[in-house]
Amino acid sequence: MQVCFLIGIVFKLSLVPFHTWTPDVFQGAPLPVTAFMSVVTKAGALAVFARFIYAALPAGVAGELLIPVWIVAGISMIAGNVGMLAQHDLKRLLGYSGVAQIGYILVALAGGTPLGLRYALYYLTAYAFMNLGAFAVAAAISDDDEEGADLARYRGLGYRRPWLAAAMTIFLLALAGLPPTAGFLGKILILSSSLASGYVWLAALLIAGTAISLYAYAKFIRAMYEREHGEVRELRPFVPLAWASAAICAVLVIAMAFYPITPSNVLPLVR
Repeated sequence: MQVCFLIGIVFKLSLVPFHTWTPDVFQGAPLPVTAFMSVVTKAGALAVFARFIYAALPAGVAGELLIPVWIVAGISMIAGNVGMLAQHDLKRLLGYSGVAQIGYILVALAGGTPLGLRYALYYLTAYAFMNLGAFAVAAAISDDDEEGADLARYRGLGYRRPWLAAAMTIFLLALAGLPPTAGFLGKILILSSSLASGYVWLAALLIAGTAISLYAYAKFIRAMYEREHGEVRELRPFVPLAWASAAICAVLVIAMAFYPITPSNVLPLVR
C-alpha cells in the first residue's frame, strides 16, 4: 500500500522515472493552464507528501523508509537540469526545470526536521513566484497566433521591452539559484538543512544540478540582450494584467531574498 502511495506521489511530482510527460504537457497546454499546473498541482502533491512524512510516519524513521524517494529526488535534480540544455521552448524548459526544482524541495524534507519543512515551504513559495512571473512575461509578449514560449521570440527583448526582459532575467536567475534572489537564499537554506541532517550526497547533487542548469537559463538571458538581425518580430501591445503580474512577482522574488532570517524564524507564513 505504501509503495503504491509513494509511486503515485513520485508521478504527481514529475520525478524520475515518471517525469517525461511533464515537458510535453507543459508545451501542449494553453499558457494559463501550464502556469497553474507548474505551481498549484505540485504544491498540492508536496503538501500531501509532507503530511505523510511528518504526521503518518513515526518520528525518526522517515529517513530510512523513504531512502528510495531521496534517491529519486537526487536523480531528478540531474535529469531535469540536463533535459533543459537542449530546449528552445520556454514551456518545455520550465517543465524540465520543475523536475529539478521539486528535487531541491525534497532535499529539504529528507531530514524530516521541522526546520527542513520551513525551508521547503520557503523555497516552494519562492518557486511559485519565479514560475508565475516567467509565464506572465510569456503572456505579455504572446499574440493571438503564437504563445511567447519560443526562444526566437525573446531575441532582442531587452531593447524592445527592457522592463519585461529585466523581470524575466530575475526569474531565470532565481531558478538558477543566483543572488540577489530568493532562489539563491532558498538553496543555501536547503543545503544547510541537508548537511545538518547528514545527506551530504544530496547536497552535492543539488550543487551539481545547479551548475548544469546555468547554461540553459543563460541561453534565454543572452538571447534577450542580443541585437536582432533581419526582420524584427512584432510584440503584443501593452497587457496590464500580464505586466502587473510580472512586476509583482519580480519584486517578491527579490524582496524574499532580503527578508531578515534567523535559524528559529524563517518567515511568518511558515511558523
